[in-house]
Amino acid sequence: MGQDSTKGRIFRRGDFGEAAVERMLRHFETGMMTEYIVDIEGRRAAMPIVDQL
Repeated sequence: MGQDSTKGRIFRRGDFGEAAVERMLRHFETGMMTEYIVDIEGRRAAMPIVDQL
């Protein structure tokens, strides 16, 4: 059974290169990661990483 791509994005190992790390560091610098963490429960409810069977 594969991932359901209608509920989010699918990332592969090849997607995580130098550019991805630089983008992540910019997100930390601009506060995006803090904003994400503050609303983590809302995000988990909207897009669960693992569905309960």
